[in-house]
Amino acid sequence: MRIILFTLVIFFIVISATLLAINDPGYVLFVRPPWSVELTLSFFVIAAILFIILVYVSGYITYRTWTIPKQVDHWRRNRRFQKSRQALTNGLINLAEADWLQAEASLISDIRGSDFPLAHYLGAAFASQLQNNSEKRDEYIQQALKECPENSFTISMMQALLQQQAGQFEQALAILTDLKSQRPEHVPTLIQLANAHKALGDWPSLATLTRELQSKYNVFTEQLVNQESLAHMGLLAAPLPQEGENILNHVWSSIPQNLQQRPGIVAAYCRQLMSQQRFDEAEKTLRRALNENWQESLVRLYGEIKPGDISLQLKQCDKWLADHPDSIGLLNSYARLRLLQGELEIALTHLKRAAQFGYDGQTQSLMAQVLEMQGEPGEALLLYRQIMERDHR
Repeated sequence: MRIILFTLVIFFIVISATLLAINDPGYVLFVRPPWSVELTLSFFVIAAILFIILVYVSGYITYRTWTIPKQVDHWRRNRRFQKSRQALTNGLINLAEADWLQAEASLISDIRGSDFPLAHYLGAAFASQLQNNSEKRDEYIQQALKECPENSFTISMMQALLQQQAGQFEQALAILTDLKSQRPEHVPTLIQLANAHKALGDWPSLATLTRELQSKYNVFTEQLVNQESLAHMGLLAAPLPQEGENILNHVWSSIPQNLQQRPGIVAAYCRQLMSQQRFDEAEKTLRRALNENWQESLVRLYGEIKPGDISLQLKQCDKWLADHPDSIGLLNSYARLRLLQGELEIALTHLKRAAQFGYDGQTQSLMAQVLEMQGEPGEALLLYRQIMERDHR
C-alpha cells in the first residue's frame, strides 16, 4: 500500500512539473564573456538531477570497490562467528543429551571464530571429565588459561570442581587453597574447600572452616551443618592416648551445644568415653540424650555400656519400655543387660519379642548367642546362616 501511495505522489509531482514547464518553461542563462549559454529551466533541472545521481553512483562504486577486502574479511569473520555460535549451541545440546563424545567434538570445532572461547573450553573439559579422560580435560583447562587469562579464577574454580568429581581431592585442595588466598571472602570457594577437607578426612580444618562459614558469612545450609557434625564426629572418633581424658573433654566442650544433641556426635563421644573406661559418664550422657530425643541408634549403644550397677540400667530400661514397647534397639539392650546377669530365658524372651517387629541382624545375632549358651548349637547355627544369607543379598 505504501509503495502504491509513494508511486502516485511521484507521478503527481512529475505531471505537475511537466504542465508547469509547458506553460512557463523559464530559462537559465550562463554568461562568461565572450560566451553565453541559455537553457530552459526544465532541461537544467533534469540535467542537474542526472549529474548528482551520476556523481553519487560513481562515488558509491568507488567506495565499495575500495572497501571490498575489508567487506570480505568482515563477511568471513561473521561467518566464523555464526559457525562457532552454532557449534557452542550444538555442544550444549549434546551435553544435555549426555552425548559426551559428540559434545566435546562440537565444542572444540570452529572455536577460533568464537567471541566466548571460555565457554567452549570449559564445556569441552566437562565433557572429557564425563568420559573419564582427565588428560584431555587438563589440556582444555590449560588452553582456556592461555587464551582467557583474565578469567583465571573462574577457570581454576572449574578445574577444582572437576578434580573433585574425579576423586582427585589433593589436587583440588591445592587449587582451592590458592583461590582462597586470592579471594578470602569468596563463599563458593570456601564451600568447595570444605568439601575437599571432608573427602580427605581433615576434620580439624573442616570444623574450623564450617564454623567460619556460619559465623562470618551466615551460611547455614543443611549440607554445611551436616559437614560440621561429621567433622566433630571425626575429631571425637580420633585415637587418643591412654591419658587422653583432658583432650576428650576439650574436644567435647568445643562442639556447639546445638550439635552436642545430634545422635551421631553423642554416639561418637560415648564410644570414646567407653574406650577410656568412663562408663558412668557414658551412661549419664546417653540417658540424658535419650530422655530428650529418642533415637534407636543411641539406645542400642546403651546396652553396650559395661555397667557399674546393672540394676540401675535395668530400671532405666524398664521405664523406657513403658513408653517405647516396640523399640527393637531397646529390647536388644535390655536383653544384653539380662545376659550379663545370666538370665538367659528373660533375655531370649525379649529378643523374640524384638523379632516380632521385623528382621534385625543384631537381634538375630544375640538370639544365636543365647541359644549357644543354652546348649542348642543347631538352632544357633540356623540363625547365623540366616544372618549371612541376608547380608549377601
